[in-house]
Parts: sequence; C-alpha cells; structure tokens
Amino acid sequence: MKFNLNQAAKAVNIARSTLYRDINNGKVSITKDAKGKSFIDVSELERVYGAVTLNDTEESVPEIHNATLDNTRVYEQEISLLREHIDILKDERDDLRKRLDDESSERKKLTLLLTHQTEMKEAKEKNTGNLWNKIFKKR
Repeated sequence: MKFNLNQAAKAVNIARSTLYRDINNGKVSITKDAKGKSFIDVSELERVYGAVTLNDTEESVPEIHNATLDNTRVYEQEISLLREHIDILKDERDDLRKRLDDESSERKKLTLLLTHQTEMKEAKEKNTGNLWNKIFKKR
C-alpha cells in the first residue's frame, strides 16, 4: 500500500516539512508514478518511523474499507451458496440411506421366504417318503 506525501505525514504523525527534510536527506525513499506524483510505501514508513496508523489517512482508508466490504459481500454470497449445496447433499444422503435400509429389509424378508420354502419342501419330501414307506412297506 502506498501513500501520497500528505497521507504519509499524517500516518506517522509528523509534520510534512519533517517528511520532506527526511526525503531530501535520503532517510526516506519515495517512488513516482507515471504522472510524476510521489508516493511512499507503508513498509518504508514503518522502517523509518515505526508504527503507521491508517485511521488518520483520509483517502486510503475509505478505499480499503470499500474493497473489504465488497470482498465480504462476495464471500457471504459464496458461503450462502455453499450452505445450500450442503443442505441438498445432506437431503440426498438421507434419501439414499433410507433407500438402502428399505432394500436391506426387503432382501432379508425375501431371503427368509426363500429359505423357509426350501425347508418346507425338504420337510414334505421327508414326510411323504416316510408315509409312502409306511403304507407300502417294503420287506
């Protein structure tokens, strides 16, 4: 983040004349944009003067604040969409679990029916065979 010279002086709580003197003495380095305006990087201010307060800068803070608000809105919308997707996936998961439980119980019932029928056939054959043998005893 960069400040113009007025913002930089306010951010480190010094007079503009002090800042200009430090620039002329080479204590603080500045950069210039394509239009020739001078800017000072925040890291340069921190290196020379220590803590930098952003609250006193009139132009940069609203820009940062607006950008942060825009990002926050985008993130909130994304979170909302993701929560909706999560709810949809949970509903699908619950539906699939219910179907699986239903299929499992139906399979158990069918297995019991099939195994019971084979047991009944075996019992009939044994009983029929014994009765037949009793009636027509083979000697």
